[in-house]
Amino acid sequence: MIAGVDLLIDKVQEAVNERSAADADSLLDASAINQSKSNDLADYAAQARAILAYHFGKPPRSDSARILAGMKGRFLVVNSLDDRVISSGPALSLARRIGLDTLVLRSECGHGVFVCEATRIGTAVHAFLER
Repeated sequence: MIAGVDLLIDKVQEAVNERSAADADSLLDASAINQSKSNDLADYAAQARAILAYHFGKPPRSDSARILAGMKGRFLVVNSLDDRVISSGPALSLARRIGLDTLVLRSECGHGVFVCEATRIGTAVHAFLER
């Protein structure tokens, strides 16, 4: 079940829908095998507890401007516009407001962009660190 959910999270839905039934089944099988080899269910449980504990409706802290003003260093915000799990809007809004560098990707990998686009991201991070 986790493999099926992850497949729908990690791939943009349209990319899954465009596949034949046999290809989609193969993709699900590969996802299940990958999950069984690479993921720790304790990690998943910890992430789920953190997500459930987060109060999405809570208003921003009143001292947010002071905290942002006190941030030192350079930051590179990396995200995928095709991520259906995490919205790119808040991160990009923050980046615009305080002048952070951004790398915005389009990828059928959706939430899995950091794996699928590792080369593109690595190249951008390297260039960012070299500046």
